[in-house]
Amino acid sequence: MSIIQKIILNRARVISFFAWFLVATSVVLAFWGLGDQSLWLDEIFTFYFSGQDLGDPNAILERSMEDIHPPFYYHIIHYWSTLWSTLGIQFATSARLFSAIMAVLSLAILSRVLSKRVSHSARAVTLALAATSGIWVYFAQEARSYALAHVIVLIIAALAIRQGGKLSTPQPVPALVGNLFLLAVVSAVGSLVHMYLLLVAGGFFAGLLWLARDVRSKILIAAFGVTVALASFVVLVWTQSSSVLSSSENWIKTDLSFLVIHFKSLLRSWMLPTSHGIVILLIVVLQWRMLRNIRPKHSDASILFFRRLLHWGFPLPPPSCLRFLYYRSLP
Repeated sequence: MSIIQKIILNRARVISFFAWFLVATSVVLAFWGLGDQSLWLDEIFTFYFSGQDLGDPNAILERSMEDIHPPFYYHIIHYWSTLWSTLGIQFATSARLFSAIMAVLSLAILSRVLSKRVSHSARAVTLALAATSGIWVYFAQEARSYALAHVIVLIIAALAIRQGGKLSTPQPVPALVGNLFLLAVVSAVGSLVHMYLLLVAGGFFAGLLWLARDVRSKILIAAFGVTVALASFVVLVWTQSSSVLSSSENWIKTDLSFLVIHFKSLLRSWMLPTSHGIVILLIVVLQWRMLRNIRPKHSDASILFFRRLLHWGFPLPPPSCLRFLYYRSLP
């Protein structure tokens, strides 16, 4: 058997090795040169609103509430950077280190979510696409709340997916309440990191409400979802009342053109050239398998999992690789 034939026969192993290599490289680069550049753009806001020049907790709270973003991240960074400053580490390095750790943690959570639901090669490719996406790479070294937000979104997704798999049959009330309470707490914390996470949590609660089959489950899911929404909304209104940044005095707008421009920017930053190359490779492999009419027996667990990803708008992996992952996850 020739080398080429061996590579073709073991293409899953080759793809997995290449994917894990990309993941490892991205993780190393996330921690590379964290302190090489000074604070820039929004990172300066992180330095100011986290109250690095303050020591009183009340003063720190008042300072953090002056921004249009929720204050929880600023409090974390204040005490995190204070801890590292005792070792002589500057704020720029320590704050970016926190983001890098959160970025790697998001990959670990994604890997855990996928470990029992898709094949090894599918999980490796998904992580490679995530770790080479422009969003992950950019925010892994930025002293802002977005890497932490990614972690919270993935935790919410993992909890919702786990709960969604149990809704096909009625659950005991204590178990259902316990799971929904945990999901509600994480969702509420997420809304205090970034206000948009309240919308993400709402989407997952809506998905659970749609999946529920009995009236009791629907009532409990709706009750927890509404409670999270109202509590988070009250807190956000309270924090916004102290904001010194008016939307009329900055670049933020609420018209359709603003949303269209930033949606296009999101699509451009979604993937780096490396990810584009991987996607092209996946498309070629997928088309080759389709031409050969390979249709393994469907796996109910894999189908159910990816249906939920599609219905709930799960942010990772990118939609471009979902079809490939679907076929790779089939036995």
